[in-house]
Amino acid sequence: MEVVSKAVFASRFDEEKVVTVSPGDLNLYENGAPIKYLNFSLLKDSSGSIYMIVDSRKRRIESPEVFKRLGFMEDEVISVPDSELSLYDNGANISQYTIYPAGALLQNTLTGEIYYILSSQKRLVANKEILNYNFQGLLIEKVAPASLNMYPSGDPVTLPDGELIKVKGVSTVYVISHGKRLPIFNGKIFESMKYSWANVVTISLKTLEVHPLGQTITGQW
Repeated sequence: MEVVSKAVFASRFDEEKVVTVSPGDLNLYENGAPIKYLNFSLLKDSSGSIYMIVDSRKRRIESPEVFKRLGFMEDEVISVPDSELSLYDNGANISQYTIYPAGALLQNTLTGEIYYILSSQKRLVANKEILNYNFQGLLIEKVAPASLNMYPSGDPVTLPDGELIKVKGVSTVYVISHGKRLPIFNGKIFESMKYSWANVVTISLKTLEVHPLGQTITGQW
């Protein structure tokens, strides 16, 4: 996926973690939809339908009434060709029952547990480490357990894809991919992938265990 501007890149990624590779290495991957808009951008198609972009998905706002009720403004909407919107997968519609269309952090006043609410689903934020990685600056709203019980549970929130992690006292380095931790077989393979040792972050065992173990990266393509 091509990132089309510095502003969009800065809103989603850390420049210090960019890996330089050859064109041949890039050709091993299929092309995805260009990353052209900030997350949670509002895009309008030729029929007048308005969508919110959430990662790689587009979520249609069901009506003008819902648009207004959620506090959106017309000057926030960008008109785009239908061909651009077709590059995004379809996500759940945003309706009058979608209270937090751009996501929110809710804390259970009884247990202290924190959940990320998005697409009418709650995902546990297991600890402060994961909270700080994903939601710097996002306010936490305290709610009664009954309010959280309205939402079905999804998978726990994980570290962002591409993060390089290890646990203190253990030499194995993992890279996060689709919520899983993939062990990198050895240091030679790590360096052949153009990763930087300076970007490896030491995390707690509890944070590591939130991520299911994935396939070991052996360098065999």
